[in-house]
Amino acid sequence: PDIEPPTVYSECDPLHPYEDCEDGYGCYTYLQYPFGERCGQPQYGALCGIAGDREPGELCGDFGSACAPGLMCVVGAGGGRRCAQICIPGEGGCPSGLLCGETDVAGYGVCF
Repeated sequence: PDIEPPTVYSECDPLHPYEDCEDGYGCYTYLQYPFGERCGQPQYGALCGIAGDREPGELCGDFGSACAPGLMCVVGAGGGRRCAQICIPGEGGCPSGLLCGETDVAGYGVCF
């Protein structure tokens, strides 16, 4: 049978990370896998969270090392988890010389 699309919940827009969030917070993408829920589907979207301060290329993901709003913490060729600018695959939006690559968070990519 046809599979329903994954659940999407977004309270903000990670491309405009400060617009719908309180002061001191920014918009971040999220992805939650259905661990232990048989054949469930992942849930994804964007939520407001405490704003980090890590910049593109800096290590991230450990306690106290969150990326700045507008960035996503990803594993890539750079070794370890690093912050990268969020973009929309197929629409550009990356600095000159960088491409927008897909991520596991449907609809969002990062510049590399």
